[in-house]
Amino acid sequence: MLCVEIFLALELQGQPALPIQASVTQSVTLKHVYQGCYRLGYIYKVDNKATQNLMIQYLKTAYKKEENPCDNTYITPNIIKRNTMEILMANFSKFDRIEAIVTKPEGDFTCDEKTDLRRFMWVMSHDSNGTFMCKRNGKKENEEISCKKYNHNIECTLHNIASGNYCYYVTMSHVYCNPVNSKRGLHQKFTIPEDPPPAKAQEQTADTYIILTVIFSCLVTACVIVIITIRKRKSASLLELYFNVEEYPLPQIQKILLLYARDCEQFMKMMITFRDLLADMTKCKVYDCFDSGLGEEVGQSKVDWMRSHVSSDDFKIVVVESSVAVIHHQALLHYTKVSYREPTWLDELFIYGLKELTDDLQGKVYQRVFVIRFDGFTEENDFLKYLVPYKRYILPRHLGMLLDDLSLRSNLRAVPCFDDINDGDLQKFDQDLKRLVNYKKLDPDYLDELILRE
Repeated sequence: MLCVEIFLALELQGQPALPIQASVTQSVTLKHVYQGCYRLGYIYKVDNKATQNLMIQYLKTAYKKEENPCDNTYITPNIIKRNTMEILMANFSKFDRIEAIVTKPEGDFTCDEKTDLRRFMWVMSHDSNGTFMCKRNGKKENEEISCKKYNHNIECTLHNIASGNYCYYVTMSHVYCNPVNSKRGLHQKFTIPEDPPPAKAQEQTADTYIILTVIFSCLVTACVIVIITIRKRKSASLLELYFNVEEYPLPQIQKILLLYARDCEQFMKMMITFRDLLADMTKCKVYDCFDSGLGEEVGQSKVDWMRSHVSSDDFKIVVVESSVAVIHHQALLHYTKVSYREPTWLDELFIYGLKELTDDLQGKVYQRVFVIRFDGFTEENDFLKYLVPYKRYILPRHLGMLLDDLSLRSNLRAVPCFDDINDGDLQKFDQDLKRLVNYKKLDPDYLDELILRE
């Protein structure tokens, strides 16, 4: 058994003479020690005479080698409205102190903390009572930055940011964060778009009023002439009017592809509800390889069907992040496939779609991909690291934001209307999600019954 060696030096000079069988106890606290075997060496002095001793001890602590708090941390910038940036820092709750800096790089959009102009600086920590605090320039709160902590994540919102390119740095203070392999700090880029130019106010002069009056009089006269002409031509069709009506083609209906890995029965039932809800809200056709109505179309050539839909510019792609999706992703990285205990002919389609997205080196699908997570079901460590963009929508909390972004990034000339959403569909989706979360709580190891693991 390999043991780590720790030496302690204890000096007991000036101690009074001790009777036989008496002892001196010295308490030593070792913080942040990994669980494992240690060889504890201690040297103590009595009246300038040094004595050394060794003992081997297996220490059981809360820290394990595979649970490095610096791993699985990531930051995700997210523009929520004009001049406002929301930054999600996932898995940061284990750090006692976090320093954050937002810089504005000069020239090329390259992040260099030493040369960039610092725009914001703040520190997140806990007070003596364990209350989370966000401080900047010695103040607890300020008008430009607000941070809050929930679960293992921290969410900071930056207000009133001017347009331009920015770099976000975060530094974690922890004894096991190794600065050599960049585990002590992370950085991320984000861009605030420019505001549209303000509309110029038209100067209203006396000449303008005269011109408008003349135009209005001409329009009234023309309308009277048209009405009289129509009445005289009673036998003529309405299509024989003197003015021509130009017909414009209707905007092409946008299409949405749902991409997710097959999961438990409760999850698949919830996805049917979510598919119908998404189609009702966006007024778009939603494609899903697990939709029984598309079975004949998918069955002709399922791999070509998936690849053509992912690569087509007509499709927005909504990807579901889950534990099973991460297992498929790991299999893709190791050139293997996931084996289900009860396989179906559609199981491998998710890994083909995921490969098309991750192989997109030119970033053509970047603006068409939207990654969602289900609150209470998707684990914090369930993160598809090589799938961009890194923005994540946590449903149902970010459902409205998802719908807005789907419409804003659309090429349609008409934005879908969300005013006629059926509250019953929303309630059904919320109920199905609660059933799924409750099922996972009652059987946290259900994946072992679904997937064959090596």
